Amino acid sequence: MLNLIRVGLLALLMLQAWWHGFMPPPRSAMGWTALAITVVPLAAALPGAWKARPMPLFWANIMALLFFCHGVSEAWITPEMRLPALAEMLLSVVVIAAYGAFGLKSRRLARAQAPSTSS
Repeated sequence: MLNLIRVGLLALLMLQAWWHGFMPPPRSAMGWTALAITVVPLAAALPGAWKARPMPLFWANIMALLFFCHGVSEAWITPEMRLPALAEMLLSVVVIAAYGAFGLKSRRLARAQAPSTSS
């Protein structure tokens, strides 16, 4: 599951860089701001996610929820951006589901390793 989170985050990062940075190259401050808002937080969370640190994984999951919402609104509002928006939604769901499965697996493992307190 951890590798799926990592690959999903990396794919989201590459999609955002392509979508906001290269598909229509930024021509104004707003374009550069959109690129920074989408790429910088993902790039900041990626090293911590690669090392399986809990907080970067948590924040990457929160960002995936935001990217999912962005994808839904873009697919609904802008028909010509529907394909990248659907890709963004799919990648976000992959990250969110993988994070949930990783969390459940970690919790079960911690419970199994905890000493029993029954007398």
